[in-house]
Amino acid sequence: MMQAQFIDNFTTAAEADPRIRAAWLAGSFGKGIADRWSDVDAHLLIDPAHSDDFKAVVRAWLESLRPLVLYRLLFGGQMVNAMTDE
Repeated sequence: MMQAQFIDNFTTAAEADPRIRAAWLAGSFGKGIADRWSDVDAHLLIDPAHSDDFKAVVRAWLESLRPLVLYRLLFGGQMVNAMTDE
């Protein structure tokens, strides 16, 4: 699946970032029922002490994994909605 490389890159980046306490997949990948058409619903839990710092760079953090075609902050910056070209 083409999503596997993104998930691998996401996991590696999350593990290397000390501001991130946890990362997980939801949706069809989280349930183990994804197919080649599934989107990737990824979640991060950010250490509250680093929340403002991470919010300031989250777009660049995501774009380091894959170029974005959509980026929106929701719920006062507590949630990011982003989409890649794949």
